[in-house]
Amino acid sequence: MSFSGFVRDRYLLSAGLLVLLAVVVLWPYRHFAGDDAYITFRFAHNFATGAGFAFNPGVATYGSTAPLWVFLIVGFNWLGLDIPDAAHALNWIFAVADVVLFFHLASRYLGKGAAAWIATLLLIIDPWFIRWALSGMENAFALFLLMGTLLAQLHWRNSGRISWLAPIFAALAGLCRPEMVLLGGLLGLDMLLLERRRLLANLLTAVLVYLAIFVPWVWYAFTVFHSPVPNTITAKISADHFLALTRVMLYFGSFWVFEALAVLAVCLIGPLRRAAVARFQGDWTIWLLPVAWALVLPAFYVAGGAPVAGRYMMFGLPCYLLIGVAAWAVVWERFPKVVIAAGLATLALVFGVQYRYCWYITRWPQGMDPKMIEAAQTLSQISKSTDVVAADQIGVLGYFSQRPVLDIYGLASPEILPYKKISEQAVWKYVRERRVQYLFVINTVEQLTQMDPAYASLTLVRPVPVQREGANAAGEPTTYYLYRTNWEPGG
Repeated sequence: MSFSGFVRDRYLLSAGLLVLLAVVVLWPYRHFAGDDAYITFRFAHNFATGAGFAFNPGVATYGSTAPLWVFLIVGFNWLGLDIPDAAHALNWIFAVADVVLFFHLASRYLGKGAAAWIATLLLIIDPWFIRWALSGMENAFALFLLMGTLLAQLHWRNSGRISWLAPIFAALAGLCRPEMVLLGGLLGLDMLLLERRRLLANLLTAVLVYLAIFVPWVWYAFTVFHSPVPNTITAKISADHFLALTRVMLYFGSFWVFEALAVLAVCLIGPLRRAAVARFQGDWTIWLLPVAWALVLPAFYVAGGAPVAGRYMMFGLPCYLLIGVAAWAVVWERFPKVVIAAGLATLALVFGVQYRYCWYITRWPQGMDPKMIEAAQTLSQISKSTDVVAADQIGVLGYFSQRPVLDIYGLASPEILPYKKISEQAVWKYVRERRVQYLFVINTVEQLTQMDPAYASLTLVRPVPVQREGANAAGEPTTYYLYRTNWEPGG
């Protein structure tokens, strides 16, 4: 066997072993599907059955921020899989692809050695990759598109050929997640600053690709939703930038503490800084796109006051791992024992976070607390098909009850959003004016009555102690109340 063949076979064996490890690590989470996943499932179900891009059949709304993911689920549903199974099958495909792509990406950035292995292992055991990769959501697909963009641009930049694949990946990423529209801008910046051979041709190609992919959806969004902006963005944007910053820092604190210290050391300590320059001076340009994305993503959330953490910040995970392990590689040359200690501490950190904030969701055979599903089925049994339920947890409730839902949070019901800007009392007054037949909320009758005396007439159907799936709710069940409203229509 030639040396090149040996290297290739060893590389393929390494990738195969990493994929096998990822399957073992992810397997306990194979059933997980959070409430947001069931929101997506209902959009997919309605679209597949001809009821439109809608949460409530026939009422079109931009309540899913991942239209491309909805369409992929529908495609697999047409192949014979039911909606949740279609989503999970896609999750497995893209989770495995993510491990392979990241190992290749790490080998390009960090060399075909221990550093690439370590970075990929950190991806596989990252608490938020484990939690969200098989969640029925678009996370694994979004990471696939991000890494596809990075690899394609790395391969074609200054090759003398037109880079058409990177714009395709980046444009599709923008239809997968709204914040990933920013990736297209960074790709253009990368071309402007670093492309030396076919700049105009590459820029023109990128523009044409984006127009071809985005114009049909933007036209549809304007025509049907009367806005190209998802309801989620409108609902989550706020002026509380400090809270958003706190959530972002909590995300980094869950896995990246010791890599961040290494990055800080490389930036501030002269000998380490010079070692980094010597190590990367020949190919420093390849770092522009991942570093820019690593900075822009959290800045976007903080600027918008969006209090997001693991599920959303995970879209930058490959870049954070590349940067952190690259810093470790620099520190290793002078202080190997420090890096070993940091690595062990990182393992303890990520396994501790996983055990505390992720492991409990593995107990649920349908991805959510069975009590929540039972409450939705109860609603289906006691209500008419036209009865409307107002709720702030709408995914499982809507999917399993198949009842129209008024979303108090505003994701599927944008008509709520103007009232949210006024006050909580204004929201509940609007709910009463809509004369919904049921409520599924965390508020007691006394709390609701303080905001509007009309709520004193509510009849409690049943309290439902639910373990929410969000990491912030780990180990702290929340009691929901299913009420019948007893309001006369138009009264």
